[in-house]
Amino acid sequence: MKKIEREEIAMQIIDMYLRPPIEGFLRGSLYNDPERAADYCRRWDVSLPESVKQQSMELLLEEMDEYNIIGVVPARKRKPYYMSNDEIVKLLEDYPGRFIGMAAIDGNASRKETMYEIDKYAVSGPCQGMTFEPGYFDPETPLDDARFEPIFEKCQKENIPLLLPYGGNCNRTIRCYQPVMIDNVCLKYPDLHLILTHGGWPYVAEMCYIAFKRPNLYISPDVYGVHTPSSEGYYEAANYYLHDKMIFGSCYPSNSIKDLIDYNQARVEERCWQEYFHDNAARALNLR
Repeated sequence: MKKIEREEIAMQIIDMYLRPPIEGFLRGSLYNDPERAADYCRRWDVSLPESVKQQSMELLLEEMDEYNIIGVVPARKRKPYYMSNDEIVKLLEDYPGRFIGMAAIDGNASRKETMYEIDKYAVSGPCQGMTFEPGYFDPETPLDDARFEPIFEKCQKENIPLLLPYGGNCNRTIRCYQPVMIDNVCLKYPDLHLILTHGGWPYVAEMCYIAFKRPNLYISPDVYGVHTPSSEGYYEAANYYLHDKMIFGSCYPSNSIKDLIDYNQARVEERCWQEYFHDNAARALNLR
């Protein structure tokens, strides 16, 4: 199966963090724990869409169609998900042109297995890049740890972007998403595109500073740009000095895609919409 072509995403909104109701994601609490889902919605003052309540792909696609969205879907290889990357490939096959796949790196796999997965799914396969969550590896490991150097070297060599859920609830502790770790990786691998979902929150100013200094770092605040302390900094960055580095993401199924688009359109100036909702993501993913 070929990767998605550049012309197929023209004029669409690229949603950098979207988790549809497929088997691996359905094992998570946001789909099957109504109390936790309701608590998330209260915290961010967003609504839970009917597609999540019904675990319905058809209703999700309708919500995506309303805004002409293509969703970036990251596989996950940590509790409770343990998704096979083949599940992402099947999603791409079942819904051609609707999703962009990011295969996951397993923190417990050997170096040989990891290189094989990168080759199979990103270099030769249909996935546009790779994703991993070092803060959930066992043991919890900082991003700039030497054990990850082969991953960074391989992805840089093959021009494969890395999507990193970094910040918010994506690590067990705050120790493993310190800004300096991102800066260290950006400096050592200057041609490797790194995309931070969850925006590196709560380190808003620090992450924006690094993205300003390092051409290879992109920031997608997604739901952590909604009613969180210091989140106004993300939109100031998107409107001015980081207009070419900030990326829209919904973090679905934490909330409705419509709510996130409405919230972002109210804060990102219209002159920046093309970059924020499409162009920066296409550049980060090597689609342009």
